[in-house]
Amino acid sequence: MIRLHNQTLRTFFHSVTVATVLALGLALGGHRTWAAGYALGALVSLFSLFSLKVCVPALFHRGATARATALLQALLVLKLPFYAVALYFAARMGAAAGFAAFAGCALVPAVITAEHLGRALVQANPRLARILAMRATVVGPETAEISGAEATAATPALVVHEGA
Repeated sequence: MIRLHNQTLRTFFHSVTVATVLALGLALGGHRTWAAGYALGALVSLFSLFSLKVCVPALFHRGATARATALLQALLVLKLPFYAVALYFAARMGAAAGFAAFAGCALVPAVITAEHLGRALVQANPRLARILAMRATVVGPETAEISGAEATAATPALVVHEGA
């Protein structure tokens, strides 16, 4: 359960980062209408991910009441006005903003797909997995003293590579 929660948080933060970068890039590039439409669509997509990843576990847990299904249905129906208002404003800004909002709505599924394709690529290529697993660890004088090696404060830090 913890792994699933961490994956959801990672996806949420990756999606927020991508949405922010793309919206700012569009706005700074002179396409403010596209940026506003994309931001609205991304907000809808992020709200959908957040509400499903928070509400479903909150309603369906060990010892949940029999009304959990009805409560989930009511919650999903109550999300529709939010979607309608966001897409209404995107459509009122013009056709470009409407298409950008559509692209923004596809943000979370695109990020999830990119995360899984990246993980599959790393798992399918053992050499790439080994390269990514090797991290540089800086060993300073305080670590070297613990290991018994002679080190002083003037000694530059050593770089030790982990891995096979």
